[in-house]
Amino acid sequence: LPFATCMCNNGTMEPQPPDPDVLLAILDARFTPKILDTCKKIRQTNTDKPWQNDVVVGLARQCYALQKHLRRGYQESDAHYMAWAARTLLELKVWAEFVTKSEDNLKRFYQDMYVDASTAFQVGAKATAALDDHPLKAAGQKILDNAKPDLIAKLEAAEVSESERYLRPSDVAKQLTLEIEFNIANMTFSKWAHATAQSVLLPLYAEGKPDSKDTLFLMMGTGNAVLVIEKLTDYLKKRGLPAFEP
Repeated sequence: LPFATCMCNNGTMEPQPPDPDVLLAILDARFTPKILDTCKKIRQTNTDKPWQNDVVVGLARQCYALQKHLRRGYQESDAHYMAWAARTLLELKVWAEFVTKSEDNLKRFYQDMYVDASTAFQVGAKATAALDDHPLKAAGQKILDNAKPDLIAKLEAAEVSESERYLRPSDVAKQLTLEIEFNIANMTFSKWAHATAQSVLLPLYAEGKPDSKDTLFLMMGTGNAVLVIEKLTDYLKKRGLPAFEP
């Protein structure tokens, strides 16, 4: 992302955060509806492994949607909204870096959809078992019993065991040597995305004072959004598929 510079009192030049209008212009130029049209073309491409294209399209569509949320949050000066969008774009960056490194990684991310479903099922089963004589226990158990055969069949088709743990963005970031960047940014965003003491109280004490976090969130979110779409574009070009050209 472009940074401006300013002359400090000691005569050195230091970078300044980009103008928010510049950041918004970057998003406008890079994220056009052409991305969604390209997603349709990618999914229409004949392949014996459609899940490969589905993963790329899913990441691209999510990135397209999230940058719209980021912009809306900035326009509405909504720190919670911006922090959520920027944090999710950070996670999306980790996944984009992960899946474009190898076919095995891409397949593992695809499989994680079923791992997530299995994890949710196990949590539901554990919660239902703990209901004892609760009037909803029978109904809850019936839902689980009806869902289990289909879930097991899908796990087997995806070559996933019921004991498989879901991928954690922090673990994958460490694997990609992005651990320090991820941990710092994730902590910053989380303090504002969740109902923490900081997000609840600081706005009261900061009323009428200069606030640079909106620009910071916009800058970080824009950088990760662009990185995601460029990473996916490079991957698609290598595979000879329609790419997300500006």
